[in-house]
Amino acid sequence: KAKMNFEDKLAKNIKRDPKSFFAYIRNKRVNKSTIGPLKNDKGELLSSDVETAEALNNYFASVFTRETLDSVPEPMVMASGHEDDLLSDIDITLDMVREELDNLKVGKAPGPDNL
Repeated sequence: KAKMNFEDKLAKNIKRDPKSFFAYIRNKRVNKSTIGPLKNDKGELLSSDVETAEALNNYFASVFTRETLDSVPEPMVMASGHEDDLLSDIDITLDMVREELDNLKVGKAPGPDNL
């Protein structure tokens, strides 16, 4: 009965507190996905999480290339029309920034800028 009351409360509060609802749902998932077992270059099974992480890191580091700033190509000009019609000046006021910040949803995860 207590579990049913708790779940009803979570469902009713989903608009105000979606984090709690989804945390509960995520916790109830039966399928717990894992990685492995993996083998190293010698064909030996990796037994620890650290070994698995290092093997994955080494693999991904080997397939991605490092580019230097010398090899970055120049972007193509995609705009057409007269130069006076191009967007060149953007005015952003403090009030515009404040309004956008005020409209951020509190329950959402932050992005790369941690907002």
